[in-house]
Amino acid sequence: MIINQWKEAFLQTVQRHENAQLLRAAALDERLADWTACLTRAVVLSCDSLG
Repeated sequence: MIINQWKEAFLQTVQRHENAQLLRAAALDERLADWTACLTRAVVLSCDSLG
């Protein structure tokens, strides 16, 4: 199922060091706009990886 493929791609994307670091820092600093932008980027990248 495509949802499983997307979920795997999304998890791989957010767990990459550079993405995880940005998400963590934004969350800890309570920068919701930055956190949302990072998460949105992760969604787009995971969709792109599926083709």
